[in-house]
Amino acid sequence: MPTPVDRLNLVYFFFYILGLGTLLPWNFFITANDYWMYKLQDNSNTTNSTPVIPENSTFGSTANSTSGNTVEYNSLQLLFQNALALCAMVPNVVFQFLNTMMQQRISEKIRMVGSIFVMTICFIITVVFVKIDTSTWQQTFFGVTMFIVVILNICSAICQSSTFGMAASLPPRYTQAVMAGQGVGGVFAATAMIAALSFSSGPVSSAFAYFLTAVIVLSFTLLCFIILAKNKFYQFHRGKPAKSRNANRSQRKLINNGDDKTEVMKETDLWVQPEKDVIIKPVPPMLTIFKKIWKHCFCVFFTFFITLACFPAITVNIKSMDSGNGNLWNDLYFTPVCCFLLFNLTDWIGRSLAGYVHIPSEKNVIALVLAVLLRGAFPALFALCNVQPRSAPVIFNNDAYYIVFMVIFGISNGHLSTLCMQYGPKLVTSEHAATAGSMLAFSICFGLACGAGFSFVIKMLL
Repeated sequence: MPTPVDRLNLVYFFFYILGLGTLLPWNFFITANDYWMYKLQDNSNTTNSTPVIPENSTFGSTANSTSGNTVEYNSLQLLFQNALALCAMVPNVVFQFLNTMMQQRISEKIRMVGSIFVMTICFIITVVFVKIDTSTWQQTFFGVTMFIVVILNICSAICQSSTFGMAASLPPRYTQAVMAGQGVGGVFAATAMIAALSFSSGPVSSAFAYFLTAVIVLSFTLLCFIILAKNKFYQFHRGKPAKSRNANRSQRKLINNGDDKTEVMKETDLWVQPEKDVIIKPVPPMLTIFKKIWKHCFCVFFTFFITLACFPAITVNIKSMDSGNGNLWNDLYFTPVCCFLLFNLTDWIGRSLAGYVHIPSEKNVIALVLAVLLRGAFPALFALCNVQPRSAPVIFNNDAYYIVFMVIFGISNGHLSTLCMQYGPKLVTSEHAATAGSMLAFSICFGLACGAGFSFVIKMLL
């Protein structure tokens, strides 16, 4: 039987889109920070209120308002980013782990279709809330939003872990496609936000278009998976039982016709046994697999630990040294462009380069570990930039330092993490590659959760 080919790189494209869809909830919710600040603004005139955003604020206003008013935040606004990280990361870690353990018991189709469908419904609900006046029940809105975040990240965890498991059964370039797709998702979210800032007439219309875009993209992602599942190249590498059944039917026809009966029976026996193996699906030896890929799991964990320790909790609060002078770039676009867009763009570049530039190499694990450990300097570097508010002095008092740090930060995150995700599954047998891919995906999520927690420590030190 000839090996199928990936015609027009369709399978590569589908995994690219699946990668984009897996992190879409996280990317869209953290990038829309200014919209959440608008929805949670304090409209009361009580003297006991803590700082608030002015009533006429728009989606995209920053702490350095050009209106001349002092822009301050209330308790819900101050709590939002921390609550968002907590509600996103905890269920993500738990369900990444559960999906890794249970993937042999729940079908791939149910996990993928179910998770993407529920994420789409959650974004539709979010779109509806954009048009509803929640100013009189903000605490309830806050709670409902956090509940949606929990559900979104449960589904995102299942989708992400399953996607990496699927890609790990194919050649390494398909894992790179998932990683690059995730990078594009970040660029897409940041670009959509900047477009909303530039072309919308107000916070409601901009947020409506912003979240509606997510609904459309997730719907397209679901369609891509449905088509992917029927692709012959994909089925060949995933070892669908249908192949065995079709082969058996063909062999039986030959037997009935009396052609080469003895030889055909031997070939039939060879086809029958794999079919039984596929149906049984024995539980993979988790500890044995982990022992082979633990270094790559650590590298993935530490890479994303450092990333979430800095981005977005610290980097979003780094202001231009010239902010507050009435310049649109410094006051409105600096953070969306230099924080969200620049990181996501360079992260995507790093992930894409990993498909062609394998440095450090697959055999040089020590160099890979050292490169990952060097990223541990980034929390200190960003903390010494113009993070606001702060009590410590600013050491890097030029915006260029921050931009250079962000470029290196993004490229190293994308490149090193993608190399690890490509190298790891190759250390185990093909039958265990999907489990190895899911373990590495869990390491990503665990690193993100720990990094988000560590970002609180960095904030306290400032």
